[in-house]
Amino acid sequence: DKKSEDYTEQEIHKLRKLRMKATLNPDAVSFFRGSLLFAQGNYEEAIRELDKAKKAQTHNLPSLYLKMGYAYLGLKKWFDAACYFMQVLELDPANPDAHLGLCKTHLKEHREDKALDEAMAALSLIYHNPQAHFLCGLALYLCGQITDAVKAIETAISQNPIFPNAHRYLAGIYYKEFQDGEKAAKHRNLAREAQQRIKDFKAGKIDLNQNAGSISDWVIEINTGNKPKLDAPMEDTIIIVSGLPRSGTSMMMQMLAAAGISVMTDGVREADESNPKGYYEYEKAKQVGSDNSWIPDAKSKFVKIVAQLLPKLPSGQPYRIIFMQRPLSEVIPSQDKLLERLGKKG
Repeated sequence: DKKSEDYTEQEIHKLRKLRMKATLNPDAVSFFRGSLLFAQGNYEEAIRELDKAKKAQTHNLPSLYLKMGYAYLGLKKWFDAACYFMQVLELDPANPDAHLGLCKTHLKEHREDKALDEAMAALSLIYHNPQAHFLCGLALYLCGQITDAVKAIETAISQNPIFPNAHRYLAGIYYKEFQDGEKAAKHRNLAREAQQRIKDFKAGKIDLNQNAGSISDWVIEINTGNKPKLDAPMEDTIIIVSGLPRSGTSMMMQMLAAAGISVMTDGVREADESNPKGYYEYEKAKQVGSDNSWIPDAKSKFVKIVAQLLPKLPSGQPYRIIFMQRPLSEVIPSQDKLLERLGKKG
């Protein structure tokens, strides 16, 4: 209802923002169209559309290149796929999916040792990664490390029981390498049930997350021979923040305390240059194994315990552990600096 010359500064600003929101972003449209074609298995068309989206902002390029890498994997063009995965890692060195993509290309090219390196690199970034554990198991098996391969694939299944390929591969290993027909048969059955669950889920017949129970129970029964135990209530559980020294345990305790969560600390070890916001340690927890009198007071609380002391925790008490991970290439120099400040040799 106004002429443009009558707009206030506020209205001009608002109109400019609305115009920006209404502007078509062709790069984003190409990316979404390419993603849809990829999901449909039309990899050649997907690559053509994704290639149009390369003008996207730099922070979007890793997702774009990752999708193109997997599209080339679908076309069995291993070299092209590897090139895009490496470009992702140049932009985002901590991208586990790019490492997994390289792992798959190396497996296809029969470079099992390099595939194993890439699978381990992905796991160092995200440990709860069933696909990475499975690919790690494949690489280990092809490298002749049968026992470690079984452990890796079993870890994948423990993290994701509805994993048909992992069950099938494990069945094959048990039958071929260990002549264990019983376990092989059980995993073949699990593979069929898992595959059916996925089909039912895609058809909208079930909620996959709410109906995974029987498969999970079977996996536990196979691996342990025991019935699964229910988690203990939180009020009876001790929550432990652990890891190697200088791996971020103090930082995690600081975060928990800042969130208003009850943490066990006595302040005996004061803040210093190495940890300006404090260590949040509890002296008695350092004597676990020899003095466990503090254990009952720690229920439903968070306490910091260095990784080396975890095996000394008394049995019969439920624990949950937040385990901090940090590259050793950062942990060791940090520890060296701390020891230097304290005048100690390490």
